[in-house]
Amino acid sequence: TEAMFGGKEDGACRYESFQLGGGKLASVLRCSPPQGGAVVTRVSGEYSDADYRVDTRVEAQAPGDSGPQKMTMAVQTSGKRLGDCPAGGGNKEKAK
Repeated sequence: TEAMFGGKEDGACRYESFQLGGGKLASVLRCSPPQGGAVVTRVSGEYSDADYRVDTRVEAQAPGDSGPQKMTMAVQTSGKRLGDCPAGGGNKEKAK
């Protein structure tokens, strides 16, 4: 399951923690790129059969000529189920 969320086995990124179950998601992914710096991604959220909400915070630091360069990004994503997919799995307009 961790691989689905970007935890590649190339040695640059490792999960410090990863929990998925019971309607909750929580993880911390730390990456150390070969060119230097660090990226820490923290994810927390809740999900059900009907909807989901996920908060993601990314803190990145890269080496720079005048010292470390820092960036922080925060994203909130949410969605809800609207209903069953149409028969045939496609867009009805395209099928005409």
